Amino acid sequence: MDKVILNSLQEVIAYLKPHVGGKKILGLIGDLGFGKTTLVKTLFNEFGFELSHSPTFSLINRYDLPLGIKVYHVDLYRLKSNEDIDSSGFWDLFDDEDTNAFVVIEWVDKIDLELLPLSWTQVIVEIIVSNENHRSYVIKELRT
Repeated sequence: MDKVILNSLQEVIAYLKPHVGGKKILGLIGDLGFGKTTLVKTLFNEFGFELSHSPTFSLINRYDLPLGIKVYHVDLYRLKSNEDIDSSGFWDLFDDEDTNAFVVIEWVDKIDLELLPLSWTQVIVEIIVSNENHRSYVIKELRT
């Protein structure tokens, strides 16, 4: 498992951009207001796509980015149990045969990462806020 620590959103976006697509999962960890949705919006902007909101209430949003990248944006914040996750259709996302699919999961720490499919590469970003003006991003690549 590789681990990288970056200190600016621009560095994180540059690091993540090559990972978008190709049966990959981007999992985001961080407390409420730490910038998970801002990170996703900024990443998608790099592909010319403007994200309007996080799927906090719809749970899962699907977007088609340029270059044929199919994105599933998931927000697990409101889910309280494994039963909620099981009944949400979340696990069906990984049945997609599209080899250019990309799943972004905010609040990925609400699920057991070991349950995610082995055939999908996982990139996990933990956002740490040390003070109001500084964030650190700990990036771990799993199953690459």
